[in-house]
Amino acid sequence: MRKEKLNTAIVVIVSLLTLYGTIGVLLKHGSHEFEVWRSCISLVLAVPAAILSYYIQRRNSYLQSLRDLWKQLLPAVQSAIQYTHIDSPNQKEYASVKKELNVVIDLIRGIFKNVPVEGSPTDLYPYENLKDIDEVISYLSYGTPQKQKKNARRPEDALYNFGRKCLMLC
Repeated sequence: MRKEKLNTAIVVIVSLLTLYGTIGVLLKHGSHEFEVWRSCISLVLAVPAAILSYYIQRRNSYLQSLRDLWKQLLPAVQSAIQYTHIDSPNQKEYASVKKELNVVIDLIRGIFKNVPVEGSPTDLYPYENLKDIDEVISYLSYGTPQKQKKNARRPEDALYNFGRKCLMLC
């Protein structure tokens, strides 16, 4: 759950509770309406508290998912960048880097929705930059000359930085 949705829920709940409290202040003490109002206080407080707890729990779960993703995302991208520095990588190193990238791509798919882009009819998939890095690694394979690997580093760094900005928006 994004922060905006949690903040909206908090504002709505606090507004409703404030309205309920204001109604109680305006009612005459000792009247029938006041007694009904007073008897409903526990219900009126319990339901919003439960809803607020639910939203906070979802937000905390989302943040924990982001932390876990970040712990796997950084090593995967660094492995991809370091792969371009290896003079003659073997198939095992290639497979390891590809596996790390694909695991992170699937984690991102499980956590995020598509990011809306202003002025564009399609949304941005948050894992597209990692897929581009994965394609660069696939292109390099494990028999590519060092010059091509050096040229591949620049797009990887740029893609990673752009993807990081997109993830920070979520």
